[in-house]
Amino acid sequence: MVDKGKNFEDIIVVTPDGNADSADSHAYKLRKEWGLSKKVFMDASNVVIEDSGGKILLFFNDTHGSGDQFIREFSHLIKYVGDSNCFILCYALARKALSVFRKEFPNITIVPELSTPTIHEKNIFTLQQLEKIQLLGDKVCPPHPLGYGDCGLLVAYHFQCPNNNLPIVWADGDNNSFINSEGQKTGGYPWIPLFPYKPKQKFQSDITKFSENDCLSLIRGIEQEFLQCRKDAIGRTRRKAITQLLSRLNWLSLGDFSYLDLKVRMLTQASREARSLKEFHNINLEIERIYELIFQMQITESEMYIAVNNFVNWAIDFSQLAGNSVELNKIISRLNTATRKIGLLIRINAKSNNVKESEMFALRAKGKRAMATLLQKRSGSGQKAKLEINNIKKQALEDAQNAYNLNDCALTKHELALCLFANTATMDSDKAIHGLELLHLAYKEGSPVAAYELTKQLRMRHRNEEAIYVFKSVAERDDDRRRFHSNVSFFAYAVIGVYYNTNDEEKYKQDALLACRWLDEVISYEHHTAKEIVAYCKLKLICGFPKSEAFAPLEILRPMSTMAWDQLADIARKLEFGDDSMAGALLLGLEDASVWSQIGTLYSDFTSQFDKALEFYDRAIRIDKRCPIYHFNKARTFAYKLHDYHAAHTELIVSKSLKQFSYAWYKQNRKDFNELKSEIQKKI
Repeated sequence: MVDKGKNFEDIIVVTPDGNADSADSHAYKLRKEWGLSKKVFMDASNVVIEDSGGKILLFFNDTHGSGDQFIREFSHLIKYVGDSNCFILCYALARKALSVFRKEFPNITIVPELSTPTIHEKNIFTLQQLEKIQLLGDKVCPPHPLGYGDCGLLVAYHFQCPNNNLPIVWADGDNNSFINSEGQKTGGYPWIPLFPYKPKQKFQSDITKFSENDCLSLIRGIEQEFLQCRKDAIGRTRRKAITQLLSRLNWLSLGDFSYLDLKVRMLTQASREARSLKEFHNINLEIERIYELIFQMQITESEMYIAVNNFVNWAIDFSQLAGNSVELNKIISRLNTATRKIGLLIRINAKSNNVKESEMFALRAKGKRAMATLLQKRSGSGQKAKLEINNIKKQALEDAQNAYNLNDCALTKHELALCLFANTATMDSDKAIHGLELLHLAYKEGSPVAAYELTKQLRMRHRNEEAIYVFKSVAERDDDRRRFHSNVSFFAYAVIGVYYNTNDEEKYKQDALLACRWLDEVISYEHHTAKEIVAYCKLKLICGFPKSEAFAPLEILRPMSTMAWDQLADIARKLEFGDDSMAGALLLGLEDASVWSQIGTLYSDFTSQFDKALEFYDRAIRIDKRCPIYHFNKARTFAYKLHDYHAAHTELIVSKSLKQFSYAWYKQNRKDFNELKSEIQKKI
């Protein structure tokens, strides 16, 4: 503090909100010890953000266990003041909290610098003692057998015991009740503790002086501004507006459902707008915390349905945006929790409202379908895992069929179609054909979502001209531009498919120019991923643009790098060893093997730099070793471009050996496969 040219007059000591909190006793001793004025001590709710500039903020609490509450309450204030102007001071600090603080606020000063011993430290308990503590903890407090956040903190004060300590130390039968898996409050296990934990009174901020209508009015006003700012075509101003609205919402500090629901929706949008992996994951940690709060609240059935619906969509969104960096077990666990909650709602609402019940079945089908997809991402899954995945897919199909039987509409047709596709391995099975028929019907009923899915399915079946017609019929009238932007690539690749299958320029030229215009809009909104960029380059080449202009958009894939494009593969290899210089590019999808394969095809089909094409195919193979497509592409390049038929033969053998992992692709492309095989055999 002295190094910053500050003294005690520049301090604001921020203490937790609430009455008779244990931190108050320690704060009183701190004030006497340092000889500080009472005026510099403030409850968290009384700190005015505009008046805190130029001050040193000293956040004082006796104990930090998980660090979650501190991050939730103070991250916005610290970001405003700057973490280099802040201190975290406490008596006891769990390792988990220390790790969270250092990651979230790298420049903040933390006292003490070392964590307080916990049950997890070596040489404190024997293995047998640890097992006994775990067993007792599971019995006394199942949600937190080692204390809140499983911190296992070994600290207690004469006037209070933190709930981050072992529950066998503080649980008394009243303070250890919890919400069970059915969403019901369960009484705590009766126990006589050494140091009972005394839950502090819930703090009521000054915002409660407003009437309920005033609070709702403030929230609705922020919500309207949020809905409006989402339409902003400029990414930078859109992100800035969302940040400002979140700051205003944070200062309301309400705990009711409408407040938390709006906050989690705004944070979900902010995560989509994130420009780095660190920002993306930090926002999603906050989203996860809020959902935990929501699911512990006593809320109405309709509110629970809204929360679970948003939760399922967020979990799916998160797993797709995070790509290969997502923690599969964690996201699967989240979806499993959500589907159980939907099951509870279905039982409550059974036969009372067919439409509502139908929506719940459709939502549960969506959640289970997503779970099955994520389980398939696990490498090395054995027969038991495959049976589990197939069972979940069947459950999803049953739910989708129930939803459709209860209410025949575009939504239920769409979900049933997706579940039928998930339950078949080929595109010409009865289930797949029925699914395509259902999508056609939903599309005819005016569902843009069904139209986009139909475009995708037709494209996969190489029915590109039909796919183009369907997409064009709905694209211009879809007022949800983000939804439209996220599906333009299906149209783009359908146009590219027509180009590869015809020599008639008139059949694709106008559509290729239209796809370029739409992709240009996607990029201008900053809604693009790497797939859109690669498609944009390929379409420009198809339209006859100069190669220098057509390849220029590839530079977008390196927004945080000063290196040239031809070094991108080397940069990607560095990422495997922790170099974060391309974090933004990873968000664009560069951890997706198919993107690298598409870039390889660009070089193979439109340039003479075939060695570069092979380099990008190899990159795709390093990411996904089980995909036969990338070896097939290498075989084509070796045979048709480099005339190295022995290398082509080797790659084709590898591709065929992997066909079990993508049999639908192999079956669809068997003709091209056999033609290449025949060509190679002639030359060897």
